[in-house]
Amino acid sequence: MSEAELWLKSAADAFAHLRAGKWFLAASVKDARRVVTLCKTQTFAKQMDCEREFEKDQKLAGFEDAFGNYHVALWRWVWRATPPEVIDRLNEARYDLPDAPETASHLAIAHHEYMLWRAIFVTGMKKGEGFNPAHYRYFAEHAKDADHLGDDGLFKIASQRKWNFKKAKVQVGRKPTERQTITCLLVCWLAGGLWRTTSRQQQMDAVKKCWPDFPPYSLEAITTAQKRLGLRWHPAPA
Repeated sequence: MSEAELWLKSAADAFAHLRAGKWFLAASVKDARRVVTLCKTQTFAKQMDCEREFEKDQKLAGFEDAFGNYHVALWRWVWRATPPEVIDRLNEARYDLPDAPETASHLAIAHHEYMLWRAIFVTGMKKGEGFNPAHYRYFAEHAKDADHLGDDGLFKIASQRKWNFKKAKVQVGRKPTERQTITCLLVCWLAGGLWRTTSRQQQMDAVKKCWPDFPPYSLEAITTAQKRLGLRWHPAPA
């Protein structure tokens, strides 16, 4: 069994436990990240109403490699989006829990869930979701954790309800539409089957199907976002 297949089996086993309402004992921090990746991808698929297609995709040749590639790209993006002080607070976090392997495993999963949740929320605010009530419902998911960690930066962003596209231009040369395209690919790439498309047009059609509420994207925008994230087609288009 290849390393990619072992990764996928570990994440799939973990997801089966979590789906049944049971804790999963991650053997390492890397395993914890893989658990969070698969669980979040499953959530994306459910939100886009393509859960059955995602389950079928997991049986296709090439999915293991696609999962590994997506996993690396996703967490590279999360680490870049997470301030060093937040990582320090997560590392220093102390809870009234027993000192046991299970505790370390659960905390590793919880900490990575928080980092991913935070990156998605902050990115959403910066691309104009400050006027979307559903985005604040998403914020409520881990608001207590943010308060426990003393993540003041997050609450400052949450309080800036009037984030708009003009204010979102915080990086030179980076437009809000580019940020939206990156977010869309992260959500749709594995869960929506973009990894197995064989042409750029098929990719655009899949994006429209998965996320019809998003604005139209150009071929150039999707190409740039895919290269920036390091996402690869499996198999590569002819």
